[in-house]
Amino acid sequence: MNKIALLIAVPVSVAISGCAANWKHPSIPNPQAEARQLKIDKAYCQQVANGSAPMPTANIPMQSAQGYNVAGTSTTYGPGGVVQGRYNGSVTPTYAPATAFANGMGQGMAMGAMFRARQMQDEILEGCMMSLGWVDMP
Repeated sequence: MNKIALLIAVPVSVAISGCAANWKHPSIPNPQAEARQLKIDKAYCQQVANGSAPMPTANIPMQSAQGYNVAGTSTTYGPGGVVQGRYNGSVTPTYAPATAFANGMGQGMAMGAMFRARQMQDEILEGCMMSLGWVDMP
């Protein structure tokens, strides 16, 4: 099971992080000036991308089957008078299969929306950088 999770996690992390571009600006011959301008332009374009395609909020419900104890005292009023008592018990939550399916589907849809938002951010960032004169060198 752990090997399967690892195999799935590696491509997912690569997909989220995007590809690193090697940006060059043909009209800036000085490497220090180019590096400085790259930081400025990339930060600007990243803000544009994040604002144009914000990451959706994902409410991913987590289920816990861990139980808990309940204890206390009780007071009963009846014809024989007042009776004091104590109670103690444990509660273990149970989840219906439909709830588990709905939660899993919701988690999958939230992850899909995040992947799509990240892909859109990468495309917007690339377009913004190119509009500022940068070229992605292989």
